[in-house]
Amino acid sequence: MNTDRRTTIGALLAAAGAGSLAVSAFARGPGEMSEAEFKRLSMVPKTPADHRALAKHYRAMAVDHEAEAKTFEALGAAYDKGLPGVGVGPAHELARAARHAAEHSRDFAEAASDLAEVHEGIAAGPI
Repeated sequence: MNTDRRTTIGALLAAAGAGSLAVSAFARGPGEMSEAEFKRLSMVPKTPADHRALAKHYRAMAVDHEAEAKTFEALGAAYDKGLPGVGVGPAHELARAARHAAEHSRDFAEAASDLAEVHEGIAAGPI
């Protein structure tokens, strides 16, 4: 996730009263590589070590996106309680949209886990 998106979501969480979730949900995982390294390696992984590194990266991405989903769920719950100066209808729409974002984050986490499993299988060699 890029820094601007982290900052924006962090600000939203703080405004919604769930700011304590922001730091843990968007911290870079130890398995994640730089975007440039990821792009380079993912285009032509050559060795089992390359595939293991990609699997580790995808596992870290899955963890990040699962945490992001939990954050969006908390944001939806906060919006359900209302926001100062925001009517009930718009607050409801914000809650719905936050839960929708949570669903997509969970879907992405699952897809990243699937990618990790495939890379782990390739690294393990032929069956």
